[in-house]
Amino acid sequence: MQHKYRLNVSILLMSSLLIQNINAREKITENVNELLKNLVIDKGGTQRNVRTIWGISQNTKIERGEIKIVEYGSSVNATVTEGGKQVVMGGATAMNTKVEGGKQFVLGSSDFQSKKSSAYHAIISGKDGVFGQQNVYDGGESWYTKIMKGGEQNVYKVVQTKKGGTTSNTEVSENGRQRILAGGEAKNVTLKDDAVQIVYRGGVVDNLTISDSANSWVYVGATLTGKTIVNNSGHLHLYAGDPTSHITREDIIVTGQPSISLFSVGPWSDESNSQINIENLSGNGTVSVSSVGYNHHHLHLYVKSLSGSLHFQFNLSNMGGRSDYLLIDNGTGNHKISVTDSGTEIANFFLQKNHVVTGLNLITDKSRKAKFTLVNRSGQNTNAFDGGTYMYGLYSRESVKNGKNEKIWYLGANIPKTHRIRSRRYAGQHDFDTSVLSSESSQVSDVLTSLFLEDRVAEPKSRRRPPRHVRQHEPDISVLSSESPQVSDVLTTPSLQDQTTEPKPRRRAPRHVSQHELDIPVLNSESSQVTDPSTAPSLEDQNTQLKSRKRFPRHLSQYQPNSLEFDLEEPQASDFLTTPSTDAVLSLAVAPELVFNNELQSLRAGRGVLEKNRENTALWTYTIKNKEQIATGHTHFKLDQAGIMLGTDWVTQLLYGKLYIGGFGSYDQARINHARRGVSGMNTYSFGTYATYLNEYGWYLDSIVKYNRYQNHLKAVSTSGLAIQGDYNQWAIGTSLEGGYRFQTGQSTWVRPYSQFTWLQVKDKEIQLSNGMIGDISSSTSLRSEVGLSIRHAFNFNTNVSSLIGYVTAAWLREYIDNNHTMINKRHKFITDLSDNAGKLAIGLNSFVSKNLTFYTEAQYLKGHKMTQSLQGILGIRYSF
Repeated sequence: MQHKYRLNVSILLMSSLLIQNINAREKITENVNELLKNLVIDKGGTQRNVRTIWGISQNTKIERGEIKIVEYGSSVNATVTEGGKQVVMGGATAMNTKVEGGKQFVLGSSDFQSKKSSAYHAIISGKDGVFGQQNVYDGGESWYTKIMKGGEQNVYKVVQTKKGGTTSNTEVSENGRQRILAGGEAKNVTLKDDAVQIVYRGGVVDNLTISDSANSWVYVGATLTGKTIVNNSGHLHLYAGDPTSHITREDIIVTGQPSISLFSVGPWSDESNSQINIENLSGNGTVSVSSVGYNHHHLHLYVKSLSGSLHFQFNLSNMGGRSDYLLIDNGTGNHKISVTDSGTEIANFFLQKNHVVTGLNLITDKSRKAKFTLVNRSGQNTNAFDGGTYMYGLYSRESVKNGKNEKIWYLGANIPKTHRIRSRRYAGQHDFDTSVLSSESSQVSDVLTSLFLEDRVAEPKSRRRPPRHVRQHEPDISVLSSESPQVSDVLTTPSLQDQTTEPKPRRRAPRHVSQHELDIPVLNSESSQVTDPSTAPSLEDQNTQLKSRKRFPRHLSQYQPNSLEFDLEEPQASDFLTTPSTDAVLSLAVAPELVFNNELQSLRAGRGVLEKNRENTALWTYTIKNKEQIATGHTHFKLDQAGIMLGTDWVTQLLYGKLYIGGFGSYDQARINHARRGVSGMNTYSFGTYATYLNEYGWYLDSIVKYNRYQNHLKAVSTSGLAIQGDYNQWAIGTSLEGGYRFQTGQSTWVRPYSQFTWLQVKDKEIQLSNGMIGDISSSTSLRSEVGLSIRHAFNFNTNVSSLIGYVTAAWLREYIDNNHTMINKRHKFITDLSDNAGKLAIGLNSFVSKNLTFYTEAQYLKGHKMTQSLQGILGIRYSF
């Protein structure tokens, strides 16, 4: 009886297991049928060449239009060519598969054995320009996969209740690529050659090595655990913002059977802060921060352990007043920081209430052991970059948080060598670290220091004493972070105290603060005197508290590493270095009036000698060539101008003289060679009219009205060598009035004293450069006077026709207007002051070949304080009918 019961129990157990096995198989079969029902529709047609392998298959070749489903069994040495598909599912195994332009799908597991579907030692490559693919998802696994030329591996999750795909020990080489999507996990990945890896939000990479010229793109929301090593020319891109992607569904259909769908990436929207966590980051490659073009974000990068000699490339575009930020727990090594030159403002240069010049925090190093150097994008030391209107350098300071010291690395407005020498001397006397004061750009130091010294010594400007309400606080330089990095609980963020240095009021205001225009800082392009702080975040917004303190002696620099304060009485705002794009905008703001005046200077001589003309119509033309050099404030450039003018006039006999009335048109090309690299161009079209009255007693009066149309092509070079350009049009209108008296002092010799007044106005224009800078060029005016004396002598050759007249002219010129201005980035106002005195010397020769034909030439030389030199040549011809 006992044995009978045992037998019954055994039978029941076996039946139960058999039923469970059958049920499991039925369930799997249902899943497979569901998979196969709509598995692939090939261009609208049903694929019928579908085989399911339940056992073991070897050396199978899967070609175009064929689908091999490996379920419960295994596949060895299969080859999947273009258009073919291998599906490994139900706990099956594929070994040594070669994918050559085809696709392999590894997904799911065995429901009754919990055995995951897996692929070992697969080689993925493309063929004839078609990428081969390995897709691992929803519990599938791949081991020791090699992604080669034209190959691609995608690891992700479709069903949220399941575990995503996992790949281990993958090697990506040549131009192969690996994509880790949401739910996917890659372990021990090696990127070689020109390989590319993309880690999307929700993807995980554990231990990553980037070598050669490989690139890894890591989106916000991705996780890098273990060691991340960037070697040689390898590049780790940290991508802020939401990537554009979409789910593609591919259905395979087999007649009479259910279907399964194969998926790829789907879209999402990242509403949270852009943040990437890296557990261990090392190597000597490049780590760059970028932003998706349609969805700009800044990034917070938290690194638990940093080592090696990496090159960090930051993004500091002014988006919401924020910037990228790097937070380090434990750091070592010497690293490089590069920031792309930008024409947009990276920081509010003046605070609204307490006249504080701000900087921008970049890095918090809790260990204080990592060192950073500012370089350009090529890795060469530059110590300065363009941050909108002004140039910035990299500095560091110590900060205390929760009783522990931290080091803050920040960007501050760059100061020329002249003031830093004084600052360094004072800092050395007080045992301060003077290394942070060595931020002089190797690319700009020579030219800028010389220009700065020239302007400061040769062009002193008187300063007004400001009103009391402006003199309450003296400007400091404080460091205000563009935002407080919001990091998760596992992170330790820089405190507000770290990011903000409290400005402190002083008893006396800086002398460079003016009484006028309290809403906008006005910087003279000659001596750049600040008249008022610009609109900026209020003290309440910045959580800044004012604290009084004593004022240091004037002869001492005010630099203090802990509080980051500079006395802006010395240096002033004019001491901060402007960017090449700022100088280029200011230079082109004054160039139109120079071109206009050069044309007027040549127009009188270019019309020929009216005194010798017959009483009939004449046609004249001339060419002009001009070279001049301007050196004032931020307008340092050389102007090369060449053009041609064509005109005609006719004469009317009046009671006591003759009246000549004429018209003209001209075309000029000008090249503006900027002192800080770059050559801008200007095409000028003009037309006008003139009237000249010659009195028979020797008096004359000459008037000109002229209209110019400018096509300006600004081209400059940023500090790090990036091209900057901007095209825009302007117009100008002006007039000239000249009067004089001609009398004879001897046989064939005449003397002519004269005076001339010239007025013109150039239309205002708002321009935008390719680097994001905005320049508001105000309507500018020029008023110039000229007083001179001309001596002429005629040489006769005993003929009735031919004669030669030579002359010498000496004159004194003065420009009166000194308040033209240009606004940079809607914030900084610069006075473009060309008021100056200049001397002029001209020599000319007129050759009367016949009664109707005259050749003439003239050379002029001008010398002034701001117009250091100007040389102009004219060559013309006049024919009377």
